[in-house]
Amino acid sequence: MLTLKKPLLRITRGQSQFPLRAIDQKRFLIGAGSSCHLLLTHAKIPMIFALVQQTDEGCTIEAYHPVPPMLVNGEKKRTAELLSGDQLTIGPYEF
Repeated sequence: MLTLKKPLLRITRGQSQFPLRAIDQKRFLIGAGSSCHLLLTHAKIPMIFALVQQTDEGCTIEAYHPVPPMLVNGEKKRTAELLSGDQLTIGPYEF
């Protein structure tokens, strides 16, 4: 049986006791709200900021709010496919 590894977000900028976060849900919420799978506690992060979705092909991310801007590899995006090694920036956080 083949076991696939779960995608990971590595927090490279921003405070966290756990810098590696597995995207362990098909629909993985990022934001300041307590219902989010990845909680970002900065004042300018909305309660639900973005959704990461896992598909058979990989992961996509969609930002629900324009502020703070979401950057993928330095480019402002609202939606993007996430590939291994991509740099994701949300406000003061980098992944």
